[in-house]
Amino acid sequence: MIDIESNPIFNGTGGEGAVYASRSRPGQLFKKYRPGKMTPEVEEKLKYMIDHPIKVGDENSKFAWPTEVGYENGQPVGFYMPRLPCDEKIYFAYDYTDDMSEVRNYKNRVIVARNLCTMIHWANINNFVIGDFNDKNIGLDKVSGYVSMFDCDSFHLLGGKHRCGACMPGYAAPELLRAMRADGSTNYLGANLPTFTAETDLFALAIHVFRLLMNGAHPYNGIDVTMDSSSAIAGVGDQPVHDGLYCFALGKKPKNRTIPPLLILPDIFSEYFDRAFIHFEAGRPTWRQWLNALDNYRMHLVMCGKNPMHWHHKGLSCCPWCEADERESKKNRGLFKPKFKVRRIDQESFKRELYLDPVDLNLAGSYASR
Repeated sequence: MIDIESNPIFNGTGGEGAVYASRSRPGQLFKKYRPGKMTPEVEEKLKYMIDHPIKVGDENSKFAWPTEVGYENGQPVGFYMPRLPCDEKIYFAYDYTDDMSEVRNYKNRVIVARNLCTMIHWANINNFVIGDFNDKNIGLDKVSGYVSMFDCDSFHLLGGKHRCGACMPGYAAPELLRAMRADGSTNYLGANLPTFTAETDLFALAIHVFRLLMNGAHPYNGIDVTMDSSSAIAGVGDQPVHDGLYCFALGKKPKNRTIPPLLILPDIFSEYFDRAFIHFEAGRPTWRQWLNALDNYRMHLVMCGKNPMHWHHKGLSCCPWCEADERESKKNRGLFKPKFKVRRIDQESFKRELYLDPVDLNLAGSYASR
């Protein structure tokens, strides 16, 4: 008999079910599916995952991997998983807010972004794709900056035997959305294979990196450069991704005023975002390339003289986050007059210092001592 708390640990329930603390198993959680969601295919997939536990080689990334199927009256209703150390979901870190929590310190956001990179690595070398790699599936430890992955039952086994059947709108890769529309598929389980791949995970990773580096805004909020940001309406969900409305694509600009110009970042980030969102046919930046660029960027950050939560590249003439705050506070009054001038970052120096060898994943996992 399943013995769980009466209320789920997270507010509300997901599309498949809700997660509860186990009364009889300390340190364990139980995901209970909604009626009709625990199909024989789901049970088979869970048993496969239980027989093939994920192997992770560093402490930066943790997975709430299924450990046992739970039954009521002889029928499967959900599964047990470990309770992982996390205080919030990752969107807490990239929300644009006045909250002064340490994890929202820009330098620490960079570390959170690099910790996400290893998550893809461990999933892929264990022959899985994350698939539904969205902000509500990722937990965050606000003390260490470590990340955790929930809803691992949605993972996609490479090769397609056990498939990912859902993806939050705005995180599915454009090539997948376009292929589904072309073949008339209405859901991921019924779509022609391949659906979710290592490349679609890298697309979602690039979205998370963008949001952590660029004030929490989704990269697909682009509007035409001739449009007035105050009156234009940006797309939401999968449609702008399908249509290629990356906000820094040619002829586009961000609808969101809190997004600074890409020039505040070293050129390697502009290149990587272009490869992730526009010119992805030749392959998106790998998790290792993102990790190395983020680690190197972090070493070039200096604290803003006005706001200790703001950090920026030492090659900039003033703080882009103070400028973003001012734009946001005055956007409805028409008072803001830009004065931010970008002094070009020494790009060649930055590129020379990029790591050529893999970094030790245990060196930068926690920001508690930084």
